[in-house]
Amino acid sequence: MKWDLLILPTVTFAVLVTGCSNKQGSQKIQFTTLTNGTVLQGAVELPLEMRLKSFDGIFLTANGGPVSGSATRIYSNSAGQWFLDWNTQDYPNGIYDIYLEADSGDESDFSATNTVVVSNMISFDPFPIYGEQMWIHARLAVQRANWKVKVFDEMKYVGHFEGTTTNGFISFIWKFEDVNGKTLASSHFTTEVSATPSADCQPEIPTNHPDPRLVIASFPLDDKTPHKLIPAADGEK
Repeated sequence: MKWDLLILPTVTFAVLVTGCSNKQGSQKIQFTTLTNGTVLQGAVELPLEMRLKSFDGIFLTANGGPVSGSATRIYSNSAGQWFLDWNTQDYPNGIYDIYLEADSGDESDFSATNTVVVSNMISFDPFPIYGEQMWIHARLAVQRANWKVKVFDEMKYVGHFEGTTTNGFISFIWKFEDVNGKTLASSHFTTEVSATPSADCQPEIPTNHPDPRLVIASFPLDDKTPHKLIPAADGEK
């Protein structure tokens, strides 16, 4: 059985850097408006120029590694305009050198490289949730914060978790039980995460270059603290 996890931020911040291009590209596929140093937050839609007649596949590469297909979508609309949709919250904050690669048989075409900054208050890693428990996880742009995770089933808000982090992570296993030990019967849950940074804790400017192939390994598995769902009060949303 598959369990879905969706994390949405309620706080964001921005920083500015100047990047540089290190791939000239073939001119057959390009970002049309993206410039070096652009700050990307949340889900972004980036317009593309596509001069290729056909190709077998196309994907986004960031810092030398492929970006997960669950985090990106490359498509054309009814007018023939091409776009890249990228949910930047699926990756840690940092500086990314990105380019597109289109493959056709043994031939490959590349866009020029652009250096961008991913900057979200809350981010998480893209992978499916299966089984009889859910790994609730998020990475914050601050080390210390109070957090709240709201949980929804197919129909309504069902309750929440709350806590404090001192290491910049929210990470624990939920076995679909509420505080009374009752197991929720739904087959589909989504979550909404919010965080309030401590007064003396400000977001740091991202200066690292994350490897997209290793982001999941950076999460502590869980904080060992028992977490059971606090049921929604009557009328609470």
